[in-house]
This record gives sequence, structure tokens and C-alpha cells, in this order.
Amino acid sequence: MSVNIAFVSRRDTTLHALYDSESESLEQLKIVVESHPDSISVGGRVTDITLSPAVWFDFGRSYQQHREVREIIRKSFINTAYLSTVAMLIAILVGIAAGIVSAVKPYSFPDYLTMTIALIGVSMPVFWLGLMLILLFQSQLHWIKGVGYGQIEWYAVNLGFFIVHFPWHQHVILPAITLATVPMAIIARMTRSSMLEVMNLDYIRTARAKGLSEWTVIIRHALKNALIPIITVIGVDFALLLAGAVLTETVFSWPGLGREIVDAIEFRDFPVVMAGVVLFAFVFVVVNLIIDILYAYIDPRIRYQ
Repeated sequence: MSVNIAFVSRRDTTLHALYDSESESLEQLKIVVESHPDSISVGGRVTDITLSPAVWFDFGRSYQQHREVREIIRKSFINTAYLSTVAMLIAILVGIAAGIVSAVKPYSFPDYLTMTIALIGVSMPVFWLGLMLILLFQSQLHWIKGVGYGQIEWYAVNLGFFIVHFPWHQHVILPAITLATVPMAIIARMTRSSMLEVMNLDYIRTARAKGLSEWTVIIRHALKNALIPIITVIGVDFALLLAGAVLTETVFSWPGLGREIVDAIEFRDFPVVMAGVVLFAFVFVVVNLIIDILYAYIDPRIRYQ
């Protein structure tokens, strides 16, 4: 029986040789194995196998910047993750609060006002909103610096017994608000829809009949059982933000991953483009895995299934 053995280098991840056990002597095969201590031996019949460099996230050097692609992607992804996390926190807090207000008082003035603002937020172009925020808060009012990355400043607040130091990064405020507008509107609408589905169920009426406060009924009973679709929307939106907010990063000159990929496409820097695409796919897989785990944590019925 013919057995082919493939030796794949961990360094350049290309298929080096195929050795047939019938044509190669044991001594020759032993020499080959000893000369490749860092290789992966794949048993069985192997034909036309190439291990992609993406497995080790080794995409070589950038054509344009002449630096390691891994280092370029790492720095830009950290900046994008920082901006996306701040934007997502704003979207979650404001979106869920707005959705709860609309669900508690449906078809009222607060409901119509909140949903109208949410509709405008979904429909508004982010690049236009970013430019308007820069024009208003930076150029006219001079309140916040919104262009560029800037530096993180530390401030101290004396609370009497001790002093609290907290970071302040004003350059992230305007791009985070711009980036949070669309997810905020989507989360608000999804929260309202999910809350309305559970507000009239039997366990909600039972909780109210027991004399629980309205706040306890809304937060601990209604919102908790309406979180599954909300978590799904939050996860998908967060993955999209991590994939790179190209327009927002371009408008605010934010050195993030989206802007890096666009520049790489413009200059045909293919190693950076390939690394960005692989990272996008990895982010989506990880975020969806976390969402599935959160399902079981929020709803024990899913865990038992």
C-alpha cells in the first residue's frame, strides 16, 4: 500500500515535498524527517495540499509601508476596537432606555417621538452627521476636538476621602456618537418590539398582582425575557463596527482598521487587504460564538436544550 507523507513548514507554510514510502528507503525518510524538525507530518495519501499563511496570520510585509502586516493590523484594530466599544456602550445605554420608554407607553407622544428620532437615526448618512458634529462642536462652539486620535488625558476629582483619577479622551466623543447613531436606533426599535411582545403575557400580570413595583416588573421580568433578540442585534452591530467604520474613520481622521484597509486597496497593498479580510471573518465568528454563549446564560431553557 502506498502511503504519502507531506512535510509542511510552519514558517512559510508551503508544501515542501511528498515522499512515497514504497520508493523511498527508511534511511532516506529518516534523514528527511530529522532535517525538518519544525515541520508538520501529515499521514495518509496527500495530494495538492497547501497550508495557508492565514493559519499563522503571517502575511509578510506591506508593499507600501514596508512593515510587518501583522503589526499594521494590530495597531489599527486596537484603535477601531476602542472606538467601537465606546460607540456600542452609548448605543446600548441610550437605545435600550429609549426602547423601554416607548414600550411602557405605546402609541403615546414619547413613543412617537422616540421612534421618529430612531427612524431619522437609521436613515441619516453617517458621513453627513460627522461633518455636522465637527462643524458645530469643534469649529463653531470649540467645545470638543473631534478630528484625529489625540491623546488620553487624566483628570483628578477630589471626593473628600480620596481622589479619583479617570481618563478623558475628547477626540473619541464625536466619532463615537456618529458611529453609535445607527446601532442606537436599531437597538431602540428592537427593544420596543421585544418588550411589547412580553408586556401583556401572564407572568407580567402575575408580577404586578403580587404587588411588585413597576420598575421591577419592567426590568427584572419584561426586559430580561425580551433580551434574546436585543442581544442578537447588539452582537451583529458590534461585529460590523469592529470590521471597520470606513466613513466615520475617514471623516474624523481616525487611524482605524477600516481606513487602513481602504488605503491598502487604493495603493494595491494586497497583503494588508488579505489580512484585514481574514480578521473580519475571525471577528464575526468570535462575536457570534459569544452571542450563542450569552443566549444560554440569559435564558436557562436554551442551556437545557
